[in-house]
Amino acid sequence: MKSFIYLTFICSSVAVMYLALNKCASKEGSKSSDSSIQPITTTNFTSPEDASKKLSGTANSILTARILTARMGTTDGGTNTGSGMSGAPLAHEILLSPHLKKYTKRLNLKHSDEGNTCEIPTKCDETELLPECESGTAKLESCKIETNKITYTISTNSCKESEPDDPNTYFIYSGRGTFTQECKEYSFAGTSTLLSQFSVALENVKIDIYQQNQKIYEYEFSPNFSISLNSSVEYKNNILSVIINIVSSGSAREKDVKGNIEQRSNFDNFKISLSLEYQEGTTEPGFSISLSGKYSYNTSTQWCGDGGFEVSTIEPLKFTDARCPNQGKLKLNNAEIRFEGNNIKISVDGKEESLKCEEFLNSCPYPLKGAFNAVPGT
Repeated sequence: MKSFIYLTFICSSVAVMYLALNKCASKEGSKSSDSSIQPITTTNFTSPEDASKKLSGTANSILTARILTARMGTTDGGTNTGSGMSGAPLAHEILLSPHLKKYTKRLNLKHSDEGNTCEIPTKCDETELLPECESGTAKLESCKIETNKITYTISTNSCKESEPDDPNTYFIYSGRGTFTQECKEYSFAGTSTLLSQFSVALENVKIDIYQQNQKIYEYEFSPNFSISLNSSVEYKNNILSVIINIVSSGSAREKDVKGNIEQRSNFDNFKISLSLEYQEGTTEPGFSISLSGKYSYNTSTQWCGDGGFEVSTIEPLKFTDARCPNQGKLKLNNAEIRFEGNNIKISVDGKEESLKCEEFLNSCPYPLKGAFNAVPGT
C-alpha cells in the first residue's frame, strides 16, 4: 500500500507541476473582478474548420504529451518524446531554475519507511530560502512559520545564479515573489500522508537565461501572476482518489531570443482539476482532467493558436494510454469538442468536423520549445 500511494502522488505531482503554470469576428469577454488581470476577448468561430486549428493549439498548450508521459513514465530525460505537442511548459521551465529547484524539493512528497512526508522549514533560514546570488542582490522581506505552514516574500535585483550542472548557463532574476506552503494530513486505509498546498504570487518578475554569456530566453510575469495548488485524497470502496486543483490568474511573457519568437499569455481564474483514481490491484490510475476559466495567447510571429478563449467542462476528459482523451466533452467559446476513442469531433453552430487524434494535434503545433532543452541536468 505504501509504494502504491507513493507512486500515485509522485506521478500526480509531476503532472501538476507542468499543468499548474503552463500556458497556459469576436465578442467582448466578461471582466474579471481582479483589476490587475487584462480583459480577455473571446474568439468567435465561424465554422468547425475555423475552430479546429485554434482548438488544436489549445490542446497542444494544455493537453500536452508531457502530462501523459509524466503520468506513464515514458519521457526520456525529461524531454517530450511525442510529435505534434512539442511546447515546453512555462511552469516546468521556471520551476527548474536553480533557486526554485531547491525550494520545490519540499513540494514533492518524500518517501521513507515511515511513509510520505511534506517538509516545512523549522526556521526562516535565508541560506535556504534565498537564491545564491553571484552578483546582484536578494532580500528576504518577510517570513512567517506556523504549524505545518510557511509564508515568505523575497525580492531580487539582477541576481545572477549559475546552473550547478552547467557553469556556462546562468539565470538573472529580478522582481518580488510571495510563497506559501502548507502541509495537510490525510488518513485512510490504515495509513496517512501529508500533502502540500502551495501558492505563489509574483510581482513584476523577470527571469533571463544565458548560455555562453548570450541571452537565450526570457520569462516575465508582470504586473502580477498568481497560482494556487490544492490537493486532497480519500480512500473509499478500495479506490484511492487524488484530487488536485490548480487556479492561475495574471499575465506572462515568454521569449525565445535565439528563435525571435515571443508569446504573451493571460489567465483569468483558469482552473485545472486533475483526478487520479487507483483501484487496489491495478498498476495504472484512472486519469481525468476538467478545465474552466479564461485565457489568451498573442504570439509574434503570429501563431495559428492565438486568440482568446473561455472553456468549461461538460464531461471530464478521461485518458488511457493515448495522447488524446478517449472520452469527454468541452465547450470552448462557441464550439463544442467531443473526444470519442481516437476521434475528436468539433461542432460549431450545428456543423461538425471529425478528426483523428494525431491529425488534430499536428494541425497547430506549439511554437515555443523552451530554454531547458539545451540545459544539462534539467
